[in-house]
Amino acid sequence: MRARVFLVLALAAYFTRPTLSAWAHPGSGIVVDGEGNVYFCYRGLGKLDSKDKVTYLISKPGGHWLCLDTEGSFSRTQPKYFERVTPPGVKPALIFADGGSPIAVLPDGNLYYASNDEKLTPGGLQVTRNSPRGEISVFPPDGKKVTEKLGITGLAAGPDGALYIACGWRIRKMSGRKAAPPACRAQRQQVLIV
Repeated sequence: MRARVFLVLALAAYFTRPTLSAWAHPGSGIVVDGEGNVYFCYRGLGKLDSKDKVTYLISKPGGHWLCLDTEGSFSRTQPKYFERVTPPGVKPALIFADGGSPIAVLPDGNLYYASNDEKLTPGGLQVTRNSPRGEISVFPPDGKKVTEKLGITGLAAGPDGALYIACGWRIRKMSGRKAAPPACRAQRQQVLIV
């Protein structure tokens, strides 16, 4: 176990060291699955398995964000702007963002990402929801008022079903009533400073 911890720390030190090459793109996505495999963004999508072997699932410049879809909502579909890396039907589904936006899949089965404008392309001004059926909408409809000034720098799915949003130096929690029907859920959202 100590050797594995040392290897992870050594990889982190290696991947975050300063460099002047075009590949010097700091990875900000890292997730760990239930089997202890560590997936990380650096020069594409890397995987550190339980035997301390590093392999690349995607080798290309770029890549910022990752998320795990533990329930497999996207295990058979591709999100509009992002890439499901795992084969069809595999749970958890691993989703990779080649730049532009933090991403998270909540227990409600939707993929959440930061978008820019009314075109809902990846960016950093408001939260947008992508359903497994391909429907895209702003979440909540007036959320841009809260997040636009500072920008969105991170998203995380909470165990309580809430979406946690990093905006500058603040963390915000967006949650709704779990029993609300999907059409009403956006109108019952609360924005709280944690």
